[in-house]
Amino acid sequence: MYYCRIASEQDIPCMVLLLKQLTEIETDFQFDAEAHYDALEQLIECSRSLVVVAVNNETNKVIGMITGQVMISTAVGGNTLFIDDLVVNEKFRGNGIGEGLLNYLTKKADESFNIKRMQLCADVQNEVAFKFYDKLQWQNTNYTYMRKYL
Repeated sequence: MYYCRIASEQDIPCMVLLLKQLTEIETDFQFDAEAHYDALEQLIECSRSLVVVAVNNETNKVIGMITGQVMISTAVGGNTLFIDDLVVNEKFRGNGIGEGLLNYLTKKADESFNIKRMQLCADVQNEVAFKFYDKLQWQNTNYTYMRKYL
């Protein structure tokens, strides 16, 4: 039904459309096609990030994506991976694609960067996401995600 691979620049238009679907779920996230395009381009080119897509076997179209950025953590004494975007096209949700994307990203990140821990943030109102991560044995932390625009 699908396969995962590292994203290329040609995938960016489809990934921007996936981010549009994400903005409809996560209220803290505003859709900006140009900004998303530019950020995805930078992530694909960055040596300390990974962008993975799920591709439909029949149509060869991107149906899911995940991004991860490597950081060095003093808490764990090594590399960690921050997962920023995990989204599957609404027509294909519930078929294991999100889990497949996470597994592929985890394997590639560990092979390339010897990752000791992964972390992510999820919209507190996105109950489906919390059930998904709970099923995959992700743990809540005592940390709060904050931001400041410059």
